[in-house]
Amino acid sequence: MHLRRIAMLSIILTISLGCHSLMLANTMPDTILGYFSDEYHESRNKFLKAARNNDGRINSYQNPRTDPIGKALFLDVACFGPQNPQIILVIGSGERPTVSIPT
Repeated sequence: MHLRRIAMLSIILTISLGCHSLMLANTMPDTILGYFSDEYHESRNKFLKAARNNDGRINSYQNPRTDPIGKALFLDVACFGPQNPQIILVIGSGERPTVSIPT
């Protein structure tokens, strides 16, 4: 069971980088590029779907700002394992915008 959790954390690390292609039951992309997405919203949807498919508990927090074309931005947190663990591993990621977002 611990190995499965470690494997899941490894997947979550990859997913949380915002560039993981959904892995469906025992399938792998044909190439490493199958893990990547070019667009934030596509990456987010892949992350959420993968988390749900692996019994993740998801909390989403909407950013008060939007992306350059007006779409909502979120911080998504997926938790796996027991509700009250004694030890946790937190993995975070982000991406520097390629365009200026006014402050």
